[in-house]
Amino acid sequence: MERTSISRLSTAAVILSLLAGMGSVFAQADGGDQFLDGIGETAMIARYVFNGNAQDWSRNNYHASVHGADVAYVEDSQFGTVLSLPGSRAGGYVQIPGESLIGSDAISVTGWVYLRAVSSWQRFFDFGQDTTQYFFCTPIGDDPSEGYRARISADGWANEQGPVAPRVPTGRWAHLAVVLDPAAQTLTSYLDGVQVAQATDVALTLEHVLDQQNAEANLVSIGKSQYAYDSDLNAKVHDVRLYRVALTARQVATIRNNALSEVETPISDAMASDSDEPVRPTEAVMFPLAAHLIGVPDIEVQTTVGRLPRLPYTVAATFRDDAEGPRVRVIWPAPPDNSQVRQAGTYTVTGTVPGTSFEVKAAVTVKAAPAVTGDHPQNNLKPFGLGQVVFNQDEAGRDTPFIKNRDKFILTLAETDPDSFLYTFRDAFGQPQPEGVRPLRGWD
Repeated sequence: MERTSISRLSTAAVILSLLAGMGSVFAQADGGDQFLDGIGETAMIARYVFNGNAQDWSRNNYHASVHGADVAYVEDSQFGTVLSLPGSRAGGYVQIPGESLIGSDAISVTGWVYLRAVSSWQRFFDFGQDTTQYFFCTPIGDDPSEGYRARISADGWANEQGPVAPRVPTGRWAHLAVVLDPAAQTLTSYLDGVQVAQATDVALTLEHVLDQQNAEANLVSIGKSQYAYDSDLNAKVHDVRLYRVALTARQVATIRNNALSEVETPISDAMASDSDEPVRPTEAVMFPLAAHLIGVPDIEVQTTVGRLPRLPYTVAATFRDDAEGPRVRVIWPAPPDNSQVRQAGTYTVTGTVPGTSFEVKAAVTVKAAPAVTGDHPQNNLKPFGLGQVVFNQDEAGRDTPFIKNRDKFILTLAETDPDSFLYTFRDAFGQPQPEGVRPLRGWD
């Protein structure tokens, strides 16, 4: 019986840790804790420096391909070797693997562009399937006052949504950034690290414009439009990055500023402000009701000697104008050991409300443990079936990332050819492969 319990618990622990930690295992090869410009590397989909090739510098290996006879790598006084796209309707462009964006809803695209011509509707990037489903950015539209456009549509140009701003200057390097934030329902454009326009009530995500099942149906490109009559990009291009999170204004500015300095700006300095708000360097999305939150009360918790306290996942909060609002999430620090509960007494734990500057203090009272009856330790661990594990939707009735990761893992696992899983092992030991088998991309 003991072996059965341990086995069942171990199986549950493995599956839950896979779901919680792997992100989207089959869509992207995530993992690790490296940082670039203060942003966790797991937030990055792909990075193309274009210093002589179109290789992906992220861990995901979404290497791009360059198309066009006149495309070249040239020397630039500011960034060294960069990509040069010649423009015209058949000039040249960069094609990114269609599977790179599958499973993403939020996205941030940043990059350096040196525009050489004012041909209308050149594309910085264009992600989609055709002329009805797409997400693009053009630095030069017809109207100079509204030429810098980021647009998304699932039903053609008449139903496009997105911000507009004056044209991006030509004849110099400009840092462009476009951020699609489904949680806030915003689409924001930046120029040289500064927000220049934002559209609100944008309900569309990448999942609305990209084929989630057939990667070959997705046209993910830099420098080329879905519309055949639009000109290709006539510009030099450097360090294009794709993130699967909605970058904040500070993070966009940090990426731009670090590229212009020989020494990378520490994230604590790059994100500092004149206010007393604590710096949260890896926070990608702010708590949506933060502007209305005015207080979070401290709490009291009791435990017994030898047992770490159970701190609440959420606590009640006070909102402006006595408005009713949801309980707020609190992140508590992980204790390094159990030294604080080895004897009776009191101590304080301070947690934070993510996306805000509010802190919550938990006053913990440690009471003497009750006398143990019997002559053996009491068994408090009970086996449970995986069918008892339930994932709840969030307060808005939406699937949480945990639910999405579970579904992607299980559904993709069910559809995957077992021989594809064994491809790497057979290859490593020199064993023949079954006819027609292909390796998995990124993770196998």
